[in-house]
Amino acid sequence: METTDGLFVYRTIDDLEKMILFAKKGSKETKNVAIVGGGLLGLEAAKAIADLDPNLRVSIVERNNQVCLYSSLGPLTYADVDPL
Repeated sequence: METTDGLFVYRTIDDLEKMILFAKKGSKETKNVAIVGGGLLGLEAAKAIADLDPNLRVSIVERNNQVCLYSSLGPLTYADVDPL
């Protein structure tokens, strides 16, 4: 599979390590980050990126009309997710 700089699939620890390595190289040109998928991993990734660099604009792209409202912890509401 061909790869594109800055485009990652996040399913394994190895994927996460590749993202961290890319982020450490840094790019002052990067202003926007898009997370595709509003599941638990997508929300956690968006939160982590926003915490690492508050100057980045982080967007979540979700095909459904809502983000992850159910987790192993039980139902989540908008009030739970919005602060993230």
